[in-house]
Amino acid sequence: MKKDQQGLFHSSKTEQQFLFYRTDEIAVDEKSGDIQAVLPGLSAGSSFFDRIAAEVTPLESFGVLAVRMDEHADGGKPQPEDALGIAEVLTAFCKTESCLLGQLDTFLFACVFPEKDRGDCVKAAGQIQQKISETGKNTVSVGIAVYPTLLFGKDQIIDNARKALDHAAFLGPNSTVVLDSVTLNISGDHFYQHKDMEKAVAEFTAALDLDPNNINVHNSLGVCYGVMGDFEKAIAHFETAVSLDPGEEMAWYNGGLVLKLTRNPQKALEYFLKAGALNPTRFEVAYQTGKIYMDLELTEKARPYFERAITLKPENGSGYRFLGECHTELGLIEQAISAFKRAIKENPQDSASLSALGFLFDKKGENPEISILFCQQSVDISPENGLFRLRLGHLYTKLNKFKNALAEFESASELGIDASEDIRKVKALINPLP
Repeated sequence: MKKDQQGLFHSSKTEQQFLFYRTDEIAVDEKSGDIQAVLPGLSAGSSFFDRIAAEVTPLESFGVLAVRMDEHADGGKPQPEDALGIAEVLTAFCKTESCLLGQLDTFLFACVFPEKDRGDCVKAAGQIQQKISETGKNTVSVGIAVYPTLLFGKDQIIDNARKALDHAAFLGPNSTVVLDSVTLNISGDHFYQHKDMEKAVAEFTAALDLDPNNINVHNSLGVCYGVMGDFEKAIAHFETAVSLDPGEEMAWYNGGLVLKLTRNPQKALEYFLKAGALNPTRFEVAYQTGKIYMDLELTEKARPYFERAITLKPENGSGYRFLGECHTELGLIEQAISAFKRAIKENPQDSASLSALGFLFDKKGENPEISILFCQQSVDISPENGLFRLRLGHLYTKLNKFKNALAEFESASELGIDASEDIRKVKALINPLP
């Protein structure tokens, strides 16, 4: 639905106009026309929405069943001709029950039941599924939504039934789902995956209206707000999630990430430690705990977490890089070199490890040309890093390549590194006083 269509829901126009908001999304397969030729009473597309609009506008309540053919038990895909049998069963059933039937695409149908509630719709779904199962190899799954539900308008009920049907797909063939908080959580995840945070938040918020104690939804909403930069709301939802269930590992972890972003490392550490106690086998938790300890300048405490991280995910080069930084700060040069080498093996574009390796080789007294090779690679990959340029400048100075050194020191200075003393010294070497 386009943003400019959203405003229709809050205008004074009629429900009939509202109901058209998804007709541009209806995609009826060409072969479905064969079904309507056999069953001329079956409508599709805008004609179906015309009928619904006329029927539901005066109603105080109604229910919608979205009915979709399942894949066959042997894994085979349903064929357009199979849909005719489903349509015939639905046509006969809807005629008996005085409900409206429409086709939304080749294998998807909608039944609108005037003045029916949730229980009536669940009963109808069971009857439909039984009748279709009795006809042969086909089964159907059903998604149900009813009006009124929360603040959803009449225009949204078919869409809600389709969301419930998507939820039913997680449960396997011949399933029935009535719209609930889990349904909206699944729908919100869909929008989140497509980076539509506004719609994702709307779905998750509606899910909490249905079930304020749904921990997964609180966690999902917290993630959305975190991505959007609204850290206060994000933390509030993570805190609610862990208050509802202190064993909710992901909420502790996600809360730690947001607290880290708000520059509250002590509180973030508390959250990461809680997550790690609940699941010590998750790489991300060990890795982030180590980084927080590094931020707090507690290197000795950070080291075992990076050691655990590389054990859990040895193919992740960043764990080795931070372990190398720990070893460097602790004066364990050989162990640091070994860790940085492994980091580069896993990620040859790891500029931080390349620069650190060049720095450590120089510290060991290795051939400066080798050290320069690594430091130059780091600058080539990350030319915007002032520290890498400063290190390279020092190596050029050792080789008496003063003009090269000056260029690197000046670049480092422009990038925010205080290289003023290095610049002064190398300029004096280039142009010594008489």
